[in-house]
Amino acid sequence: MGYNYRIYGWGLKGGIDHIGNANTLESAYAMGNKLSAKEYYNYLLIQHDIERDSDFPIDMVILERPKVKEKERDKR
Repeated sequence: MGYNYRIYGWGLKGGIDHIGNANTLESAYAMGNKLSAKEYYNYLLIQHDIERDSDFPIDMVILERPKVKEKERDKR
């Protein structure tokens, strides 16, 4: 069976971006984990079956946002 993985990111400013394709699940996670939490909410991993030309979502990872201190929040 031949699989590859597609990575999509949900941007903070709206829209979904196709981040890239990977040959292994580990490299797909590595690519997704490199996304900046300042630009993206989360990313979705989709497993693509090459032989059947079908997609299967396998994981959605929420990126950890940096904490904002109360004093900085009050300045806004």
